[in-house]
Amino acid sequence: MVFDRPTSSGMTVNEDTSLRLTAVYACVRLISDTVSTLPYDQFIRRDGQRFPYRPREEWVQRPSTEMPKTTFWKQIVISLLLDGNAFVLITRSGNQIVDLTPLNPLSVRVERRDGRKIFIYNSQMVFDTDQVLHITEMLMPGEVRGVSRIKQAKESLGLGLA
Repeated sequence: MVFDRPTSSGMTVNEDTSLRLTAVYACVRLISDTVSTLPYDQFIRRDGQRFPYRPREEWVQRPSTEMPKTTFWKQIVISLLLDGNAFVLITRSGNQIVDLTPLNPLSVRVERRDGRKIFIYNSQMVFDTDQVLHITEMLMPGEVRGVSRIKQAKESLGLGLA
């Protein structure tokens, strides 16, 4: 999502420029570093009780073949913090998930077609909900994209940048 119109202070505020504020950068870095190192596991629910699922699926232990799991989770958290959306491309072999790839949320357009959400990546590749996992932070009623914290706070951030 691009919102490169200048604020009242005359500064242009977007996901990239907001990171020039040391407070924004430090907060995003601290939160993403912390969350990406938290332990997690896979569970199954039987008769209302939660049990560890064993053996764990390979994608749970290593979501992406291209990066360490902490880097994968860090990218997801950064996407949520700055854009309010995280998009994960799911690669399958048959029924098995073999790879999860975080997509740049600024390169994803979300639309509804025939009652289904579709994702247009880099203005050319079209995916559906079976191919892309869409995680939103705060989703307003009737909307298809989550709310961007940066967009909501752009006037305040513009003053800080000025």
